[in-house]
Amino acid sequence: MRFLNWMLPQDRSRGTAQEKRGAAAQLFQVVLLCKDDYGLRLEQQLRHELAARDLSLQRLRTRQCDRRELVEMRVLVHCQPGGRPGMVKLVQRLGLEPLVRAVRWETVPQPERALAAA
Repeated sequence: MRFLNWMLPQDRSRGTAQEKRGAAAQLFQVVLLCKDDYGLRLEQQLRHELAARDLSLQRLRTRQCDRRELVEMRVLVHCQPGGRPGMVKLVQRLGLEPLVRAVRWETVPQPERALAAA
């Protein structure tokens, strides 16, 4: 039956779930772990990189990690439709920094709720 289904004409008006998600702006959370003395410089670089890629900073929170000389930065970034490749390049660029210990990013599933908590 599957073989026959791909041969039949499909209704092109129905988009896939990924196509529908891609049409709307997305909110991403980026979590960075870096050395304590590098935090301020990384924040400035992050703001510069966001401006260069037409991504908008929604929130930036910094906190000192326990037991280690590390700073955790949580950044909410608003990404326009079609801006995901720029987001990927941003995360890759931040990951290449020598004093950055970890970079993690994810899509925020409920952006309204996340922005209201800011």
